[in-house]
Amino acid sequence: MKTTLKDVRDRYDQYAQIYDKLFGLVLEPGRRALAQELQRRPPQSILEIGVGTGLLLPLYPAHVPVTGVDLSPGMLQKARGRVDPARAAPVTLLVANGESLPFADGQFDCVSLPYTYSVTPDPRAFIREVRRVCRPGGRIVVLNHFSNAGPVWRVLERMAKPFTKRIGFDSDFAYDQHIERYDWRIESVRPVNALNLSRLVVIENR
Repeated sequence: MKTTLKDVRDRYDQYAQIYDKLFGLVLEPGRRALAQELQRRPPQSILEIGVGTGLLLPLYPAHVPVTGVDLSPGMLQKARGRVDPARAAPVTLLVANGESLPFADGQFDCVSLPYTYSVTPDPRAFIREVRRVCRPGGRIVVLNHFSNAGPVWRVLERMAKPFTKRIGFDSDFAYDQHIERYDWRIESVRPVNALNLSRLVVIENR
């Protein structure tokens, strides 16, 4: 059965109280690598799609305005507790669907996608929206698990797919299909997290 946006919202509402314990520490190296990329070259504005419990919010450049969206009100409630009221630039948190965003074309200088791309039910619609709201020449920073090219890993990922779908992401998520197919410019890509199971991809939005 195809995953719906309601499925995603309900699942992450249920995870809100335990998400940090399940996915906080184990995925933290990737988050820090993403934040370091934006600290190294700070954008003028950041949109984070799938802000979740706000684990990245304290790591973004403090002088850059951040807008965070998520389908789950429960996750956003946790994220609000991570917003530093003394932060130099504002943080705005909204309930919104990444496949249909309530923002103008080219509104953001950078769009951050931490562990979000393989969760959305319609990845093509998701990327259309990401590219629409990111200004031409802006950056899209993708942090995600992508299928390993090795034959053994591929078999294991496909076997795990029914389980990983239930907990909220697609383990059989091909890099060539979801990154290389588009007419944007890939600036850099590097493995992150334990066993290099995730990749940090920095893209120029052409």
